[in-house]
Amino acid sequence: MKTKHHVEKLGECEFVPLNLFASFSHPFVSPTIQVQGFEIPPLGEVSLSALKTLAFSENSNLQQSASLFYLHISQYLNIQLPTEHLEIYYALLKTSDLDVQRISSLSLVTFLLKGNVPKEHVIQLDLLEPILELLESNDPMVQCNSCACIMILAVSDTNREAIASAGGVVPLLTLSKSYDPRVQQYAVGAIFNLTQSEWVQQFLCRQGAIPVLTLLLESSDSEVQVNLTLE
Repeated sequence: MKTKHHVEKLGECEFVPLNLFASFSHPFVSPTIQVQGFEIPPLGEVSLSALKTLAFSENSNLQQSASLFYLHISQYLNIQLPTEHLEIYYALLKTSDLDVQRISSLSLVTFLLKGNVPKEHVIQLDLLEPILELLESNDPMVQCNSCACIMILAVSDTNREAIASAGGVVPLLTLSKSYDPRVQQYAVGAIFNLTQSEWVQQFLCRQGAIPVLTLLLESSDSEVQVNLTLE
């Protein structure tokens, strides 16, 4: 429930570009992709091929089209997203375009929170790498989204150890000292979930996390203090 509480607050972030959602104001019935004037189902083989073409393009406008599509269906999808679509996310998350990073990371958080994407599939398909890279972003929205992804993924010892082994601890500790209170909250929330593993607790100690967490106890943010005292 703590993870869901934190992630639901992503929508409250002032830096979320609300205009991204303007085109999705109509009730969702059955999303389609337009290809040469024909409408095709959203999760079929033809749409998968079209989305791959868009996502792996070097054209940021085409990548944005793919990322907006996933953001759209993430709001309403009530079935599991086929694994093949996660391969597309690798390209979207690795892009250098900031808008695509924002949109694709937000939709991935939504899919994970709703259970449309199994958490273990994210690890197995190497999506952890680009997610951790986004922790290094200078953009608060991308930082929040990537921290939220880690927070949701860190619900099993296997995932926690994978995140720590892949280098996720240091950037989270850095973001836990962010001047942006929302980024700080999500970073601390991710650290909290990671500390549920005894192995990760020892890893955090070796990484010098204790002095950082001790300083955060003096934070004026009640959300941060609650997470830390629960640890």
